[in-house]
Amino acid sequence: MPSMINWMSVLFNACWIVGLAILLASFSYTRWKRTIADTAVSPPSSGFLHLVVAYSLIGIGLIGTASSLWMAIVSAIAIVGIIILTVITHRAENAGSKS
Repeated sequence: MPSMINWMSVLFNACWIVGLAILLASFSYTRWKRTIADTAVSPPSSGFLHLVVAYSLIGIGLIGTASSLWMAIVSAIAIVGIIILTVITHRAENAGSKS
């Protein structure tokens, strides 16, 4: 008897949901730290790895749930671009804080 649940679909949907949850938690934590510090200056981004993992999980979920090849390609290009921008931004912040 075939399974009624498409487990691959459940897995890919879980990936993007967990990725979005990590992203929300990271943004909420940063906002909380800003209110505690009571300053307009943003704190150093200690959650860089969290952002890369979150964007990767979102990308895996989007690619896995894409209904056609072109949707998967567009999703992959967008996620890789976002991860590259995150890395560039992180390096720029670290270079600015060390000077």
